[in-house]
Amino acid sequence: MPTELNNDIGNHLREKGREYGVTTGRPRRCGWLDLYQLNYSLMLGGLTSINLTKLDILDDLDEIKVCTGYKIDGHEIHNR
Repeated sequence: MPTELNNDIGNHLREKGREYGVTTGRPRRCGWLDLYQLNYSLMLGGLTSINLTKLDILDDLDEIKVCTGYKIDGHEIHNR
């Protein structure tokens, strides 16, 4: 996951959102919303809407980020 948070913010999201596997108890990977991947997935699947849940978990954060593209070998890639 390009936006995975391996830091205190990722741990905060995991703990507050109780993001652990039901069967294994394994911690889930948490990160910022990746709009670039989401746009591609929506295009492939033909969907016209999405449902965002657990937004209240973001209340404690001073800043909320989203991914709008990638930088690969110095070149920026964005959705059009």
